[in-house]
Amino acid sequence: EILRFDVTREDQVRPAIDSMLAATGRIDALVQFVGIGLRGFFEDLDISEIERVFQVNLFGLMRVTQAVLPHMRKAMAGRIILTSSVGGRMASMGIGGYASSKFAIEGWAESLRQEMAPFQVRVSLLEPGLIHTPHFGIHRNVSRRAANPASPYYSWFRRHESLVDGLLAKSSSTTADVATQVERILES
Repeated sequence: EILRFDVTREDQVRPAIDSMLAATGRIDALVQFVGIGLRGFFEDLDISEIERVFQVNLFGLMRVTQAVLPHMRKAMAGRIILTSSVGGRMASMGIGGYASSKFAIEGWAESLRQEMAPFQVRVSLLEPGLIHTPHFGIHRNVSRRAANPASPYYSWFRRHESLVDGLLAKSSSTTADVATQVERILES
């Protein structure tokens, strides 16, 4: 069963979790693949664009996790997998708005892991690299000003985007590889 809800809306998150609990009685694992990108050099980014990335990538993860934690804590069991990115460990130009949200996930996950350990709730970070998904296609999310040829960074940004596309084309990692890793984490 698929429950669709917007992770940026508290009024949708809690009812979705409550619905799942009513149907199953418990939550053994929470695996979150939540994220949007933002491409462009920092000066070209609108703060509102960065805020939207944080609302989804960080606060969306936090909101769903916070809705699930009381149930796992009471059960003294559970596994949480938070998906960050290799961009959360190592940033590059043109992804500062995105990478900063993923770096924030890394720090929060480390704290959460320590807080949940006494309750036997395991927290893991998944940090995929470049994988051909809609994130790099229809969901690329290029900043409005970064796409403007009048930007002082435009030619540099276009070269960087081309470099990323070249690396992506050479990447042998697939979504199936990520799913296999999730399965390993859940079974460890």
